[in-house]
Amino acid sequence: MPFYVIADVRQFRGLELILGHGREITRISSMIREAAIEQLPVAHPEYPGVGIAVLQLSGPTEDPNADWKKW
Repeated sequence: MPFYVIADVRQFRGLELILGHGREITRISSMIREAAIEQLPVAHPEYPGVGIAVLQLSGPTEDPNADWKKW
């Protein structure tokens, strides 16, 4: 039961959630996760030592089947 952080990809100029940006998405995601661990102390009451384990980048898309659509 880890904690997670969701960040909006639009904060990062030029970054899109597309395959061609995979390496940069990975790099930025890792940086955000590490910053969250440092700045947002969390403690699970039943699982000591479990903290922020997941970072999700989210953002608009033009895929008609996606949950988040471009406005």
